[in-house]
Amino acid sequence: MIPNETDIFVSTKSFKIMKKYVILLRGINVGGNKKVPMSELKKMFMRMGFENIQTILNSGNVIFDARTENELTLTQKIRNEIENTFGFAVNVMLRSANEIKELFRLEPFKNIEVDKNTRLYVTFLSEESTSKLKIPYIFPNHDFKILQKTNRELFSVLNLDSFKSVQAMAFLEKEFGKEITT
Repeated sequence: MIPNETDIFVSTKSFKIMKKYVILLRGINVGGNKKVPMSELKKMFMRMGFENIQTILNSGNVIFDARTENELTLTQKIRNEIENTFGFAVNVMLRSANEIKELFRLEPFKNIEVDKNTRLYVTFLSEESTSKLKIPYIFPNHDFKILQKTNRELFSVLNLDSFKSVQAMAFLEKEFGKEITT
């Protein structure tokens, strides 16, 4: 999910400074709850004046261009519009395209051997973590490891042989709060 364009550019439609963003929505389209059709989400983003909108599968992840503005304000506008459009609140995490590119440059999984039971996770936090958990952290059974942490992301590895995703997500929510998405 690395956007191809540079992070900041001038729109060809008008001469506005635009910035490429990625938005991640927590807890939509899971188990039949909080249904958000991607076509409707894309229309909502269009009504809000964003450009070059791309939705990712049925995930609630969207890549789009917006005028550069305060990211907290932009996040709140999108959160409010989702609630107005779909009738429920969701947690919204916003990252610039450059922030996403930087995550790839970190290569957090570089030395991890992957097999059919290995899951590599990036967890996005709504805000900077206040957790006192010492990273890297290895779960007592060694099947779940948090390898690295940035200001607002965690990189973890799960071995499904004896540990399930739901257990790992429960641990992350307990330690880092419910306003996260993986």
